[in-house]
Amino acid sequence: MRDPYRQLAAALAALALLVACDRPATDGSRQPAATVAAPAGAGDSWRSDVATIAAAGDNVARLDAIRHRMQAIGLAPAETAFDSGDRSGTNLTAAVNGGDDAPLLLLGAHADRVDQGDGATDNASGAAVVLALAQRLHDRPLAHHRVAVAFWDLEEAGLLGSKAYVAEGGERPALYVNFDVFGWGDTLWMMTPDPAHRLVADSAAGGGGGGEGGGGGEEYPPP
Repeated sequence: MRDPYRQLAAALAALALLVACDRPATDGSRQPAATVAAPAGAGDSWRSDVATIAAAGDNVARLDAIRHRMQAIGLAPAETAFDSGDRSGTNLTAAVNGGDDAPLLLLGAHADRVDQGDGATDNASGAAVVLALAQRLHDRPLAHHRVAVAFWDLEEAGLLGSKAYVAEGGERPALYVNFDVFGWGDTLWMMTPDPAHRLVADSAAGGGGGGEGGGGGEEYPPP
């Protein structure tokens, strides 16, 4: 039986190492360092996804870019439109794999950005991590867990997308892992109501074992 927390932590640690090879541009966005040789495979895909989402333009176009990438992985994205006051948005969700009666592991990130800048770090970097994990877990399914992914709209306006998911009766997962501002610095920051959770320990161990530039795991309870 594959341990879902160890497998997820291993993937996170690998992505953290790739992100640590990048440095922020002067305008605060995230760009690949030209002097660092990009590893083949997941690293190239992650950087490409960050660039594609950031260059897409407004929030609708960013969701479009994410939708196309989900389809390329082999997922079938579902669109759920919602209204909140005078704002309208769309969440994207998709099942990755797993039996209907298995506990749900939900991986999510917000797809929208603030009005200024391209939103490469916040949050194309986090959305690209979810896409990378979806690819990995699609190719190497967990034996006893279902995996699904979610991309929330209008989170910068007050967590409107995720609130709509809850209000509309979206399935409550056994574990939800949210990815926000992943592509900044060389430290994997974790906020959790349970610092003793296996995913925290495995991520800290994986990140700390990466060698120079690999970063480390940090955990903090929610404010």
